[in-house]
Amino acid sequence: AEPRAYRQLLLLRTADALAGGAGQREIAAELLDPDAGRPGWRDERPHLRLQAQRLVRDARAYLDGGYRALLRQP
Repeated sequence: AEPRAYRQLLLLRTADALAGGAGQREIAAELLDPDAGRPGWRDERPHLRLQAQRLVRDARAYLDGGYRALLRQP
């Protein structure tokens, strides 16, 4: 359950960041790796870009009502 809890925490922090106007670069640098804030990070570290994109996509889904699934999980 710990990896799932950590992912849920990242999603909640991503949702907060989106609500505050942060973009993928800021989210990746804050939550995934500080090097993601450097120019060229998307080309040098594509796995971070993809992870940030997934976090943003999933956080938006939670904000659109998917958070209810969190409440149903044991």
